[in-house]
Amino acid sequence: MSLRNPNGLRFFNAVFLISQDLRSSKQERGCVFPFRYNDLVFNSCTTLDANEPWCSTETDSRDNHVDNKWKYCQDSKPCLFPFIYNGDIYKSCRDAGWCSTKTDENNKHVAKYWKLCVKDLRSSKQERGCVFPFRYNDLVFNSCTTLDANDPWCSTETDSRDNHVEDKWKYCQDSKPCLVPFSNVAGVIYNSCRELGWCSTKTDGNHKHAPNYWKVC
Repeated sequence: MSLRNPNGLRFFNAVFLISQDLRSSKQERGCVFPFRYNDLVFNSCTTLDANEPWCSTETDSRDNHVDNKWKYCQDSKPCLFPFIYNGDIYKSCRDAGWCSTKTDENNKHVAKYWKLCVKDLRSSKQERGCVFPFRYNDLVFNSCTTLDANDPWCSTETDSRDNHVEDKWKYCQDSKPCLVPFSNVAGVIYNSCRELGWCSTKTDGNHKHAPNYWKVC
């Protein structure tokens, strides 16, 4: 039995298991390839059951698309600033590494229309999810630093002059494994990378995510 959502996509029930990481690809960043949907295997975005190209953002261990885990393919679209998400206004990419590509007349983010930020949150050999270069304490950094910290860290958001934005940072965790399951402050449990493309690399004894310890999947 299938379900059809308001956007025209039809989904099938799937057993939820630990998924693959969200892979960067030439087809679309933030998608999982390959994914199985409607008995077909896709290695790129598809318009099946939709008016616009879309992809899966989460699959089970057999590459089956997980219900409601999808996004429109938006790599060619520009980020729209400012945009409002969950009541907060963003004038640059969110620190989780994505931006809105479609907003309503009130600048509110339209669900499923987003892309990973590669110009603002740049993928690099230093650390994915960081912004390089960034200025901090009158110094310019092109890689992670231990200045004022015990572990290497980087900025995840800068202003127009590359100055680090206060509280927008993360520990450099590319070499660390994703820890699943992990839960957020609201108690929601994740058994794989979040659909926005990150996972926790440090949790407490109750699997709660430790702030600033994350990496791009």
